[in-house]
Amino acid sequence: MSERWGTAPEGPVDRYVLTNGSGMRVAVLTYGGIVQSVEVPDRAGVTANVVLGFDRLQGYLDNPGPYFGALIGRYGNRIARGRFELDGTTHELPINNGPNSLHGGATGFDQRIWSATGTDDSVELRLVSPDGDQGYPGVLTVTVRYTLTAGNALRIDYEATTDAPTVVNLTNHSYFNLGGEGSGDIYGHRVRLHATHFTPVGPDLIPTGDLLPVARTPMDFREPVAVGERIRTGDDQLSHAGGYDHNWIIDRPESGLNTAAEVTDPVSGRTLTVSTTEPGLQFYSGNFLDGTVIGTSGRLYRQGDGLALETQHFPDSPNRPAFPSTVLRPGETYRSTTVWQFGVDRRDEVLIDGAELHDRLAGPDAPVVLDVRWALGDPHGAEHYRAGHIPGAVYVDLESELAGPVAPGTGRHPLPDLEKFQADVRRWGVTRRGGVVVYDNSGGLAAARAWWLLRWAGVTDVRILDGGLAAWAADGHSQATGETPPHPASDIVLEPGRLPTLDADEAAELARTGTLIDARAAERYRGEVEPIDPRAGHIPGAVSRPTADNLVGDRFLATDALRARFAGLTGPVGVYCGSGVTAAHEIAALAVVGIDAALYPGSWSQWSSDPDRPAGTGPLP
Repeated sequence: MSERWGTAPEGPVDRYVLTNGSGMRVAVLTYGGIVQSVEVPDRAGVTANVVLGFDRLQGYLDNPGPYFGALIGRYGNRIARGRFELDGTTHELPINNGPNSLHGGATGFDQRIWSATGTDDSVELRLVSPDGDQGYPGVLTVTVRYTLTAGNALRIDYEATTDAPTVVNLTNHSYFNLGGEGSGDIYGHRVRLHATHFTPVGPDLIPTGDLLPVARTPMDFREPVAVGERIRTGDDQLSHAGGYDHNWIIDRPESGLNTAAEVTDPVSGRTLTVSTTEPGLQFYSGNFLDGTVIGTSGRLYRQGDGLALETQHFPDSPNRPAFPSTVLRPGETYRSTTVWQFGVDRRDEVLIDGAELHDRLAGPDAPVVLDVRWALGDPHGAEHYRAGHIPGAVYVDLESELAGPVAPGTGRHPLPDLEKFQADVRRWGVTRRGGVVVYDNSGGLAAARAWWLLRWAGVTDVRILDGGLAAWAADGHSQATGETPPHPASDIVLEPGRLPTLDADEAAELARTGTLIDARAAERYRGEVEPIDPRAGHIPGAVSRPTADNLVGDRFLATDALRARFAGLTGPVGVYCGSGVTAAHEIAALAVVGIDAALYPGSWSQWSSDPDRPAGTGPLP
């Protein structure tokens, strides 16, 4: 959808609004190719705009300097002293940033009106930059396509050709605040950069030419770090830029798109993962926002109110032969792709660690703790419980309390009888408003069944102890032995159906129209072995994602690793396993990264017992 958004001195400006069916909305202007807004939901489903900018065209006309959301060209970042030599000819550029030329010169691509064509989920922009434009040689023809995916990613594809040798370094200069535009600073955002080296700068913010390791410096974001944690240290690099305004050299383990950066706002739960084909990333912490500009929401933008992640070749590359080349010649095509993948981090809603549980147990609002000591048919769960458990924990038997009686055609672990399950939940002491923590011996495969069932039945605050009893013991916390006195019985009334489920026909349909995950071991999916159920194989169309791959040791993978594991899932998602138990673990892992999934409770044990149901074998096509 497009609409007339105003008129610049060069002509009319349109706004294209891209939407998907997943709650995301992006607005792009033909003026400057500006990303004017990006609306995405938080962990509670509340949508907010997460990029800085203006609500009227005049704001961009009056304030070009911050480059809010703009396409940058011909050359993103700084070129020293506004000059470079190419094929023996020196080219002079406008000086617009101290002694240097920045972002293509005084009138770069950010201040041009681009021609555009669009659909509901994409817009393609085109610009022809004449020979000599801002001092750059050659006629440069540029195409940029913004595409919004169903999975809440915005993909930016750049292409350019020239009729004479020139230099090109295109990027987008959006400022992100995942808490919401105008909500405050980004110093609490946690940033991870996939980079072991960076290009240090001098006082003029031009790279020195060195490639330095980030280790033991404030530039080390190899693990997530809050932006503000080290920004005010006395490091010379931070002093030069007034914060972060540096190029990191992206670790590129493979060709094509590689993950460059991950950002999480702990308050809203929103996440952003940036992937790119570029070799560098300029991380800028909004150091020059000074409180003089009023943004989209009517609030002043102050220092640190947004951060930019500009995918790029390195600054001043035309003057640094050792840097990756930015030269484009006739007959060649410049191509670059960057993807902004938005999501939510619900880890704290799904998992709890031993230290937090220990503290909560000592407080006034201690949760009910359930010990689900069952794994792969172990008949001695109660004995293990009596030998050692978390103080106050109530023993829960998976076979008799978290599953119903087996009957022909139900599968091996059908959903429990609701009346009996409600009686059990009341006996455990679970209340409507109180918290519940579930654990098993280690990896959470059995505990996740209790987590899913309670959530399905309407208990909202349920978490899995990450690492289980093994992690609790490894952290040095005490254990109790024998039986735990019963909690006071509750009068909770369960409300089943709060999490989605599938029957066999719905699972078959989802395998065709969305993503149906088989959470069993890969060899069972391929049909190579089947130790329990009537037939080997998998539901046709299902994809293999073994539950064991959610873990590193006894604990869930880090959130970014889980996000990478589930990248590329399309449409609605459903999960099954052998009997409907460990599939809950897969659903918990998906929930950590904000993906809701339905459970097929009958799972393969039910499906394979019906001779009329087809079975697939072999690896994924």
